[in-house]
Amino acid sequence: MRLVAIRSVTAGSKLAKSIYNENGQILLYEGVELTERSLTRLYELGISFIYIYDERTHGIVVETGVSLETKRKAITTIKSEFKGIANHLKLKKSFHIDHLNKDFAKIVRRPYYKREWH
Repeated sequence: MRLVAIRSVTAGSKLAKSIYNENGQILLYEGVELTERSLTRLYELGISFIYIYDERTHGIVVETGVSLETKRKAITTIKSEFKGIANHLKLKKSFHIDHLNKDFAKIVRRPYYKREWH
């Protein structure tokens, strides 16, 4: 598989990694044959690069550094925190960001500790 700019992908190419939206839901599954319509829609959604199957790179597997579960937790936490900040600003209240470090540490640090100690 190889990473390609969406504008360089041609219809008929096969997707090598599933594409997810910001909520972790699958937009397109790995192995699907891409059409002009699907490529246009991905571009409109702001997706600039995708992995496609390619003869030159057959057998190469790219591992992601962050699991889907970690991405989902991070997105949920970020959305929640921004809503909280927006509510405080709307009510003209002050807010403290001390808890942000704790919330984000729960997401970010946990996987790294597992890798280092096992």
